[in-house]
Amino acid sequence: MAAKNQHNPKWTIEQLNAAIEDVNNGAPKRKNAEKYAIPWGTFSDKLSGRRKMEEQSKTVFSKEEVCEILNFLKMTSARGFGKTKDELLVVVKNYLDQKGRETQWENNKPSTKWFRLFRKRHPEIVFRKPQLLGKQRALITKRDILDWFDQMTNVVKEIDPTIFLEPERIYNCDESGFSLNALSGRVLSYLDNNFVYQVGSEAKTLITALVCCSAKGHYTWPILIYPGTQFRGFKPQEVFEQSFIGRSENGWITQNLFYEWLKQVFVPQTAHVKKPLLLLVDGHISHQSVQASKLCDENNIVLYCLPPHSSHILQPLDVGVFKTMKSEWKKAVKRQNETEIVTKRTFAKTFKDAYETTIARPLADKAFRACGLYPLDPTNVDWSKVVSGVAQVILMLSSHHSLHLPMGLD
Repeated sequence: MAAKNQHNPKWTIEQLNAAIEDVNNGAPKRKNAEKYAIPWGTFSDKLSGRRKMEEQSKTVFSKEEVCEILNFLKMTSARGFGKTKDELLVVVKNYLDQKGRETQWENNKPSTKWFRLFRKRHPEIVFRKPQLLGKQRALITKRDILDWFDQMTNVVKEIDPTIFLEPERIYNCDESGFSLNALSGRVLSYLDNNFVYQVGSEAKTLITALVCCSAKGHYTWPILIYPGTQFRGFKPQEVFEQSFIGRSENGWITQNLFYEWLKQVFVPQTAHVKKPLLLLVDGHISHQSVQASKLCDENNIVLYCLPPHSSHILQPLDVGVFKTMKSEWKKAVKRQNETEIVTKRTFAKTFKDAYETTIARPLADKAFRACGLYPLDPTNVDWSKVVSGVAQVILMLSSHHSLHLPMGLD
């Protein structure tokens, strides 16, 4: 016998009200229930008051919200953002949090049952369980990179092929951590002196900076993300006005912070740029939220994901900007420590010096070129950073001690 569908009855509340009205006017109860196609048990419970006339909907999301989530999954999947089950649940949790919604789920994170029913209702969405990749399997190949270029080019050209002709329409943003106790490198000492010191902060605090630039060298305001829930007696933006300040429990980027940076910084500061424009990011979960995807779509921003394990090869900021910025950061820390130790209070002032010195140099255009992103040319990629097929075989075989290297590879 098929199970009754209690959540999606075939009768409507209007039919139920009409049936009850007829009964009140003298109509037979059972025949009236049959007339309106309402199960007798349900109708009897409604009449007696054992069940409320209008029960609260058991669905958490409206049809419009479900459409938003589905559109997000389809769009991000096409642009390289794969989703595991856990990642989707986190995305939906943050979606509810940003809307200020409270649900029966613990911490607003959907249950496994919701996930199972969601899959059942939408078979067109295919989910895969996350697989842990060992270091050897995580190495990216030349074929992976070329396939990504082909896919990315096809997707963007379908939207607007002229994007690749204009460097001011191609952006990259990425995060990097800056330690308060950055050392400036080795120092000189006498041969018989085994202990040398540098003045600096003993704190191991790491503050994250999200930096964003175009292939033409236009930088938007960075976001500085401090660990903790509040600032005690200092306001970082007062000393670095052209920055966006955020906080998170551990000082790392979150979905909400990335969304707020997009909304308050990136969108207004690229308003002058011809649309659509391309924004390349890595696949970190913080870049993957329904709100961020919707905001980008509304503002003609193509948010596209770089392939996994490729930041040192395809991410312009990693390839050609952050190294210089970290070097300038160490110099700025050394200068600051001569008068006052770098702490969270003085971080923004010190970082501002390193940041402004870095972005004043012509680094961005060279970085995008080295990544093959502008001009669009994969042959510009430094293939020496890509592990060869033979090397991958060696690494994979060497991880299994019981196996011997094949002839010619030892």
